[in-house]
Amino acid sequence: MNDTHPATITQKVNNWLIHPNGLRDLETVLKSRENAAKPNLEFFVLLIIATIIATVGLIDNSAAAVIGAMIIAPLMNPIVSLAFGVATDNKKLARQSITLITIGCLLVILTSGIIYQILDINFIDSQILSRTSPNLIDLSVAIAAGVVGAFAQSRSKLVGSLAGVAVAVALVPPLCVTGIGLKLSAQASLQFNNVIIPSLSHQIPEGAFLLFITNLIGITAAGMSVFLIQRYGTLKKCWKFVLICLALTALLCAPLSKSLEEFRISKNIEEAFKDYRFRELRSASKDTKQSDIWKYIRIMHCNTQIEGDTIKLDLVMQAPDTEKTHPILKAAFQALSDRVEAQSDYKLKSTISVVSNHVYEFDPDYQKEI
Repeated sequence: MNDTHPATITQKVNNWLIHPNGLRDLETVLKSRENAAKPNLEFFVLLIIATIIATVGLIDNSAAAVIGAMIIAPLMNPIVSLAFGVATDNKKLARQSITLITIGCLLVILTSGIIYQILDINFIDSQILSRTSPNLIDLSVAIAAGVVGAFAQSRSKLVGSLAGVAVAVALVPPLCVTGIGLKLSAQASLQFNNVIIPSLSHQIPEGAFLLFITNLIGITAAGMSVFLIQRYGTLKKCWKFVLICLALTALLCAPLSKSLEEFRISKNIEEAFKDYRFRELRSASKDTKQSDIWKYIRIMHCNTQIEGDTIKLDLVMQAPDTEKTHPILKAAFQALSDRVEAQSDYKLKSTISVVSNHVYEFDPDYQKEI
């Protein structure tokens, strides 16, 4: 009795997890993946439409339009086919998938660049900026999406859910941002305040394309692993591809780790400034003029880049236009710089753009301009 119990538990786990009822057979999945890797009219029509919607949504700063483009974009399909081709050591399928992905990428970048140029716009907004600084968090999302995508393709009950998986990971939007970024000039401004940050011009296409590569490698590596676990292929046959995927993932970790560190520093700087502002508001409660200035100071954009032992900070702020604003902000960022340098090995080099604003308070008895 004791001898057969472990085998029974193992068999139950195997039947429930690895080979459950409803698992699609190898031939069915292979045929599905081969069809998904072949170029066809439907693929290119959906891709171009998705590109148009995503590009317009990015320019218009519409999250709904960008999400809609992610749903109809067909790029997830050939990437899952690539993962299946790698796992099963199907070199022909892998080559077809890579070819279709490459053609699709070039088409998206070219189309989005043309649209941006036709519209003759030279500004960027938050929907574009949010796709220019990938980090390890984005890689983890891509891996999760790859697991779900491959898992869905292996189950007959879930095979139609691939469009939902595409919403979780960005494929077409970062390629659109790459096309937009290639058309940007150094005088491109942030739309919400018309402030020019020249360092962002080259950072946008590089960061956006890195986000796409991160998603591509993460989905492929995770999908390949899921297919191997479910025994659609064997590690013995595809070990070379596995090593390549691991090597590419390892290469990605360096820039993504740096980007995650920059993201952490940006958030810490924003929180440190909020703490400083709150303390100043309390201490300046008796000085009405200074209190009014701090009341209306806001951080609108914060971007950091690590260059050696220096943190390059590009900051856009909104503040009332008064004679006291400059000395107040100078003192604030001297204190902030001292805090950053005391807590880390970095020196802070700040470029601060201040957007002036006039604030009016209306009262039945008087009108005051700050």
